Amino acid sequence: MAQFVTQIEGEHVILVEAETSGAFAKSDLEIKANPMLAFDTSIGAIARLGKVLSNRVRTELAGTGTERAEVVFGIKCDQVGSVMIAQENEKAQFTVKVTIRVD
Repeated sequence: MAQFVTQIEGEHVILVEAETSGAFAKSDLEIKANPMLAFDTSIGAIARLGKVLSNRVRTELAGTGTERAEVVFGIKCDQVGSVMIAQENEKAQFTVKVTIRVD
């Protein structure tokens, strides 16, 4: 698995591990990895996923007396920022925790 040292902001650097085969192998096209773009794309996708998940859980729990719900899941990303929910949280690159107020 490829690894890229990526400057995310100022002097803050992270190591981005990018899968280039397996679950993300969608075509024979060779796509060059762009770690910073992949990081930005991944964060955007994770944020959208959190919003959609929050809205759906809030709708499902409305009227049940539940005040709050907490959902935790793992995310895997590829070299271009595609995001998928990991089957096994232990193998995820990011763990996302969403706390939802049902009201």
